[in-house]
Amino acid sequence: MLIKDGVDSIIANRKKKLPLIEQKLKEIEEISLIVESVDSARRKMMQENMTGISSEVFESVKKINLSEYRKSLEALMAQYQEVINRFSRDEISISVVGAARQGKSKLLQSISSLDNSVIPAFDNNDCTGATSIIKNVSGASVSATITFRTELEMIEIIQAYLDVIGVSQKISSFAEIATIDLKNISEKMDDGSPNRAKFEHLSKYVEHFREWSPLIKESKKLIMEQKEIQKYVAQNNGESELSDTREDYYYYLAVKDIEIVCEFANADAGKIVLRDTIGLGDTSLGIEEKMLDAVGMCHCDAAVIVRRPEVKTGKFDETDNMIYKKLYDKFHNNNMEKWLFWLINQTSEKSGFGDNSDRCEVFKLKVKEQNWSIANAYVVDVADKQQVNDDFLIPMLEILIKNMDVIDKGIIQELNEQAEVLYGQYKKIQKEIQEILSIEVVREMDVNQFVDNIWKEFYERGFMKNLKDYMQEISLQKDKEFLVFTEKIQEIIRESPSLLPSEDELLNDLGAGGHNRPNEVLCKHMDCLRTNFTKQFLRLDELVLENFVKEFKCRIVDIFAEDGINCGRLKYICPYDEMAEKEKWFGLLVNCVFSKEEYEQLKTAFEVLDNFQISVRGFFMHRIRQGLDRLDPNNCNIEKYKNPEDNAWAILRELEVNLQKVCEELENILSTDELFKDPNKCLHAAMQEFYDRINFSYTGDGMVEIENRWKGLYRKNARKIWYSEFREQENLSGFYHEWDNIGKMLQQNQRENFILSI
Repeated sequence: MLIKDGVDSIIANRKKKLPLIEQKLKEIEEISLIVESVDSARRKMMQENMTGISSEVFESVKKINLSEYRKSLEALMAQYQEVINRFSRDEISISVVGAARQGKSKLLQSISSLDNSVIPAFDNNDCTGATSIIKNVSGASVSATITFRTELEMIEIIQAYLDVIGVSQKISSFAEIATIDLKNISEKMDDGSPNRAKFEHLSKYVEHFREWSPLIKESKKLIMEQKEIQKYVAQNNGESELSDTREDYYYYLAVKDIEIVCEFANADAGKIVLRDTIGLGDTSLGIEEKMLDAVGMCHCDAAVIVRRPEVKTGKFDETDNMIYKKLYDKFHNNNMEKWLFWLINQTSEKSGFGDNSDRCEVFKLKVKEQNWSIANAYVVDVADKQQVNDDFLIPMLEILIKNMDVIDKGIIQELNEQAEVLYGQYKKIQKEIQEILSIEVVREMDVNQFVDNIWKEFYERGFMKNLKDYMQEISLQKDKEFLVFTEKIQEIIRESPSLLPSEDELLNDLGAGGHNRPNEVLCKHMDCLRTNFTKQFLRLDELVLENFVKEFKCRIVDIFAEDGINCGRLKYICPYDEMAEKEKWFGLLVNCVFSKEEYEQLKTAFEVLDNFQISVRGFFMHRIRQGLDRLDPNNCNIEKYKNPEDNAWAILRELEVNLQKVCEELENILSTDELFKDPNKCLHAAMQEFYDRINFSYTGDGMVEIENRWKGLYRKNARKIWYSEFREQENLSGFYHEWDNIGKMLQQNQRENFILSI
């Protein structure tokens, strides 16, 4: 498939999902109108000072506060708009970021075939003054649409500089920028002040006000002449500060962004957009924030960090750590390993920087050793158009096209996490109204008689029978193999060769200094292979066993918490929070319901269940360790060769042979072992223990049957647990009916009404 076809497919798939996203947003907005009716009713009650209701009800209504809900709604609305913007785009957008003078602009030139007149890329100084957005449009001639800042935006920028420098002056109008007393500000600054660089930037805005300020009135401007574009993008024409031909430009001070349309060098690139950014290290305000904004999902689908190691001395340093950390802190929940790329700029003797090829390879190795969340790292000479296309652009786009569906799903998942927060606030409001209505209910029914009448059907034939049926279901599985667990172990053994290093990696190690003789390289990779191999088995906890136990606990939660047929309805006294993982409900139940001494036996039963886990370390890892002696460096040795390639081959062969033997031994162990039944046996034992404790135990000095404890619990909380049954038979006030109607409207919306499923 051609790259452009892959890009078109991504765009088309996003457009198909847009109506569903917009519809869900509309639903949430409609739900929020219902929520606002709560506040309207509350304010009405406060204003009318209603009589006939208790002070307890009055105070409860008075305390209702929608501020947290509104805050969560505002955050979700903003996130939805970003997702809609992302899925509405007619192109794939890639941001190019990094420190100043690393080759970002030169990379963009090589991809787009534009020159310094449009994308300034000078070797002797920082050149980019404004963010450029470069669009690939087949058959298009070069043009630029420049968007200028507004007067208000310029006032805010200048005010920010004054605030940082420590000047108390407040700018009240656009024209006032030209009247700022720079001399007075400079005289008040200490020699060597760290704010001196910020002052220099402020000076440009003030001293050259007449040059850039007329552009503010234009809003947008279309330029068709390439030679004119540079004056809006660049800070200067690239000549040395001492040169007579040096020209400094100041139009960029008024520029918000520049959209450049052209046809890229590679016709197969498709509908992609490249976003150039001002290099980190530039002393103007907000550079890091602008980088993060450019990489954000509203503007960007992928990002490339460009880095040029210095000849002889270039190494991985704190700047690299800082750039990655800034991105990680902001985007670590957004599948960075699918869309973040690192490009290491390799320069030649012919360049003004010299040959840094040796430093590039070392740098790439260091990036790999960090185990960072990046999709790939490339070593490319950004000035070589062919190399940029063949070794970077096309491979990067292929990875991006392959990953984009996962990336977009991650974006939707993050959106739904914010929706979960909003739903939690929604449930909180529901609960507050329910409690108010419960207070208002006139207590005329005989609670004891009500519970006695329904108890046998509810308890023995209801949720306890449901629990017993589930225990019998588990019992039927206890002597059976847990097939998912078996298949995952077989998959680990089958795919274990992928853990082996490549010959190129071994050659890199053998060619490096320090402790990298053949046997030392073998030992290092043998240790690494053994560790990574065992790590695959430990991941079974996360991949299989945690979900296995979670499903077990969630099934029991449903039996005790829900109000369906043969369920215990306890969510009405211990609210079930769908934001949290369902199995955590047991801990809540212990703390808010079973905390009293009379429920000690029930508390113990649910605590044991809450803490129940099955782990690889607990019942399986000791068996795996039996077969790992083959991966002990002390048991291995290789013949040494003069040729590094032969040594690399010999090391790899030794690793392959020993790994194969380990796998064979493990298969023998596993084929004769009953361990694949252990998870089901553990589950059965836990269920039997739990069932016994909550059915056949006695509590207290009087040896009170546990069923009586259950019955007492339900009697005390009957009005909450069977709220609707009580409501239908009691005399209620007009106030009650108004709030009851609001409660009913809120009950119509469940978690699925907030969650986007696409």
